Amino acid sequence: MSGWIFWHWDPLPPEYVYITPRWTATDSGDRINGVLEPAYRPDACTPGRIPTLNLARNLPTVSASKTWSETTVAMAFDGNLNTRWIADGVPPQWIEMDFGSSVPLGKISLVIEQSWDAIESQHRVWGRNRASDSPQLLHEFKQVTVDGQRLEWDFPPTGNSWRYVRVETLAPTNHWVAWKEISVWSSGPDQYKPILSQAGSIVNAASLQAGVSPGAWMSIFGSNLAGSTRSWTGADFAGSQLPTKLDGVSVLVNGKPAAIGYISPTQLNVQVPDTGGVTGNVDVQVFRVDVAGERTPVRIQSAAPGFFTYPVGNVNYLAAVHPDGTTVGDSDKVAGVRPLRAEQRCLLFGTGFGASPAGKLIPSPVPTPSPVEVRVGGKLATVEYAGVIAPGLVQINLIVPDLPAGDYTVIATVEGVTTQEAVVIPIR
Repeated sequence: MSGWIFWHWDPLPPEYVYITPRWTATDSGDRINGVLEPAYRPDACTPGRIPTLNLARNLPTVSASKTWSETTVAMAFDGNLNTRWIADGVPPQWIEMDFGSSVPLGKISLVIEQSWDAIESQHRVWGRNRASDSPQLLHEFKQVTVDGQRLEWDFPPTGNSWRYVRVETLAPTNHWVAWKEISVWSSGPDQYKPILSQAGSIVNAASLQAGVSPGAWMSIFGSNLAGSTRSWTGADFAGSQLPTKLDGVSVLVNGKPAAIGYISPTQLNVQVPDTGGVTGNVDVQVFRVDVAGERTPVRIQSAAPGFFTYPVGNVNYLAAVHPDGTTVGDSDKVAGVRPLRAEQRCLLFGTGFGASPAGKLIPSPVPTPSPVEVRVGGKLATVEYAGVIAPGLVQINLIVPDLPAGDYTVIATVEGVTTQEAVVIPIR
């Protein structure tokens, strides 16, 4: 093969905030870049899978319900996020792709443009194999969307072959909706296999440190973990039981299903299930539409406490609130927050402060199984209460010591295990 290839970092302008910059490739015929769509451009420093072909790129056989005269249907498939297909009017509307024959499909990705930010929208994906067939509903996106958002869905590993794929928009009915780009990838052998990062891939969701405890939230980092990005909703619950599968993604911890609160292609937030008293290293396995990732060990401890924080510059402030609900913070740096005063009460939040109920809603607070000690600036603070108030979420009611104005480190200890370092709280 003659020609050249140049592998480089691909930063994107600020208006493309919905696409993560990745490593990409340019070649003399632009053949490779046509395959490396933004959602699948691999990081050269991270193991990953070879992307499959975007069948919709420059597809010539496309039809639509209606098209505004200043756009064309081809603009939804040209690989250019500065162009878009706009229907002539407001929904309902549809645009349909014809791949020429029935082909196995792996994923559909839709980049939306809408005339109103943060509005409830409804989009359906339909499939059929003959023009005379009645279309079959494959998936529905029904959620609040914002301008520039990417909607993604994985076709199932079986029954995924279609010739015609139609994207129908039903809502909103009072604002126009356009598609900046529609991509449909073919199915490949590694289409669904989740890949965990090589080091530090499973950590406490609050502290981002190794070691987790039963009932606590942990974060799993990697690539190809999910085909969509979302948190759980009320529709995912079965009574008081937390969901153990979101959009085809599930996780086993030591062979037990784990509740899932958040999914994305690169991060999952999962509640550690009840391990029956088992501690030490156990296997974690991620499944995506029943395709298993490699087993990865995580260390289970009876307690692995971590505080939730928020960054301001290079400083991690404790995610704490005043009794009136105002966030504790440095008001000189962040609007809408308020610092503490010496000997004032506040509420702290974390996860992993001892084994707690897992897999279900908590009807009433549950005290931590062991006492919690908290020191602020090295001085012992008064812990009025420490307990689980929601699945995996621990609240600590604290009275800070008598200290002069300053930013002070906060360290909690439970069962001899401490929270992460370099977490501060402001006292003024």
